[in-house]
Amino acid sequence: MSTRPGVVSGRARAVALPVLGAHLCGTFAVLALTPSPAFAHANPLLLTLVGEFVVKNVGAARGRGGGDDPPEPPGPPEPPGPPEPPGRVPGSVR
Repeated sequence: MSTRPGVVSGRARAVALPVLGAHLCGTFAVLALTPSPAFAHANPLLLTLVGEFVVKNVGAARGRGGGDDPPEPPGPPEPPGPPEPPGRVPGSVR
């Protein structure tokens, strides 16, 4: 077990992850089972306090997930631009 606060490893992590998953499933169940407390006037763009809490947790779960994914490789380099016409000073305006 680490001595740094906020770091969970070993056996504690094996217990904490399923507990966190169950908590998030229960939080998100509001949207599927009883959406009326989350949305005002049945409009999904108008969130109530409960809806704001659930949407905040969706964002937090997305931000925490995928930490073990490798970064995507960079794309191909940009091709060089067209060459300057002969006899012209680079950067000059005619």
